[in-house]
Amino acid sequence: MKWVEAERADVFWFNLRKTDEHFSPTTMYADRAISPTLFQWESQNATSEASTAGRRYVHHRQLGSSVHLFFRESKEADGDLGASAYLYADPASYVNHERERPTRITWKPAPLSS
Repeated sequence: MKWVEAERADVFWFNLRKTDEHFSPTTMYADRAISPTLFQWESQNATSEASTAGRRYVHHRQLGSSVHLFFRESKEADGDLGASAYLYADPASYVNHERERPTRITWKPAPLSS
């Protein structure tokens, strides 16, 4: 995750499949595709809705910021090519959230207006 202040943008990159080899038990976030148009993403363990980042994620439209999702299947190497590249899922729009620490957020890709 990275907040890019100059662009007022949160950028998330994540792996959909996590293994013990590459992730610790505290970073096995439940990131996944829920449907062809919805993604579930979990924040870092310290993030609550009341935190600066949590408020920014949930209220990004009202605050005039954007969220960008980049994902890949896994961190594992694909033969000699190494790990697969991240795919961009368009700017994302907040749908809902549950839990805290980590906060589990549902995002819907929201293509840019023309």
